This record gives sequence, C-alpha cells and structure tokens, in this order.
Amino acid sequence: MRSAMVISAGGVAGWAYHAGVVGALRDLAGYDANSADLIVGTSAGSAIAAGIRAGLSAEELLAPVRSPPTQEQRAEMMEYVRGRARKIRLLSPSLTHRATRNGAGWLLATSGMLPNGFFPTFGLARFPGVQDHDEWPDGLYIPAASVDAAARVVFGRDVTHVSVADAVEASSAVPGMFEPKEIEGRRFIDGGTLSGTHAELALDAKPDVVIVSSLITRPAKRVTSRHARRRLREELRQLHDNGVPTVLIEPENHLRDVLKGFPRSEPEKLEDILRHAQQDTERALLRSEVVLS
Repeated sequence: MRSAMVISAGGVAGWAYHAGVVGALRDLAGYDANSADLIVGTSAGSAIAAGIRAGLSAEELLAPVRSPPTQEQRAEMMEYVRGRARKIRLLSPSLTHRATRNGAGWLLATSGMLPNGFFPTFGLARFPGVQDHDEWPDGLYIPAASVDAAARVVFGRDVTHVSVADAVEASSAVPGMFEPKEIEGRRFIDGGTLSGTHAELALDAKPDVVIVSSLITRPAKRVTSRHARRRLREELRQLHDNGVPTVLIEPENHLRDVLKGFPRSEPEKLEDILRHAQQDTERALLRSEVVLS
C-alpha cells in the first residue's frame, strides 16, 4: 500500500500534537510514519516531517517541547533581536501587490504589509533530525512562500539542492515574527501563508491513502484558522476527486482550552495534548475504516 502523510502548521503546540499523532499511529494501527512514500510538512510540520524522515521516534520528536531553550540560547536570541530592532520595516509592499494580482490569496498578500520580522530563523533548524540529512531525502516535501514571486515553492520537488535545514527555516518563517529566510538571494516565508496543509501535494506519490495530521484547522475564530480550514476542504476535495481515501486527524472543540497557556506558562499541559492526539487519531481511524498496516 502506498501512503502519504501531511503534517500541518501549528507552532509549538503543533509539534506536540503531531508527535502525539505519530506515536498513536504506531500504537493503534502499527503504522510507521517514516514508511510513508511522501511526507508533506508545512511550517511547524516541516520540522516534524524532517525528523520523521531522519528516523526519529515520537518521543525523540518531543525533545524540544520537553526541554525549553537554554539560557545561552535565549541570550543569543535576545542579542540578535536587540541588534535587529532598528532594522525593522515592512516585509514587502510589492509582495502584497503581486499576491493580489496573481490570486495567491489574501493571507499572503497581507503578509507583505507586516513587519519584516524580529526573530532569526536559525533556531528553527535546531529541531531534532533537521540537521541529520546530508542530502535531500526521498519523499519529503516542504512548501514555503516566495516573497519575490508571491508563489509557492516546494522544496524537495521544485528545489532539491538546498539543505533540509534551510527549507525548514523558510517554511517556518512566520511573517511579522520571524525574518524571511534568504536562500541564494531569494526570500521565503511561512508556507502556511498559502495553506496550512498543502494536502493536494500528496497526489504526487500516487497514494492509496493519505493521512493528514492538522492542528491548524482546529475550531477557532482566528482568521488564520478559518483560512486553513477553507484551504484544507479544497485540498481534500481534490484528493476525493482523484479517488484517494484520507484519514483526517484534527482536534475538536475540547482541545481549545488545553492549548491556552501552553507551553510558556503551563508546560505541564503537554501530556494532555498527547492524550488528545491519541484520542483524535483513534477516532479518525475508526471513522475512515482504512487499514494502514
């Protein structure tokens, strides 16, 4: 059976949730995420996808969530931010114009009018497994948004000669927060500005089933969540129209309160997030009736 796995955006909470899903798929269905013929990872999901392709277990993927940055790493970050504070300007008004003109979507268009970022992206490449790839691995797609072209670039398909670490930084560069990632003179920002999932890319693997782990589409009123839900519905329709069954694993309303305060003020909520990921995975498997092993 050919399978593809899609791992959504979602920040630190997404790292925790997706790692929980990876462990639940193993425990409940005997499914090894690294056996997927294609893994598509966006934003926070890109680091999880890279870690899976490096052969890491669910527990290993959770290491950065369980261990916050060291004082030295915090000091390094703050020194960088202080040095950059005077350089803050709009990301790219021309991105807003191009994205509006070419129909790339309002979220990408809006990004051009946000600050060009306070934080560096190098910390994003410290995620376990991201640095373990000497060359681009087979079956790994990491979508990002090109600032200069106002369009999607899929690392691993459109571009394969960059490092996985650079691609993860590019896909995770949330506009307004992180500075764009520059690669070979081109600037990239968070792939989530176009879609939180990019699930239709899974069709490239000609899969028999697609597994989607999507925290970003959880019930929420924020505009980014609504945008992600709309895009995922469109992508799932494409998969359905091509006769590909899906296993959609996403939170329901009950997770919203659990995520409040995590991880900064209530890091102990990690175990609750993992428990919900297990329950959501079990529910999705029963609903889909797809046999993964």
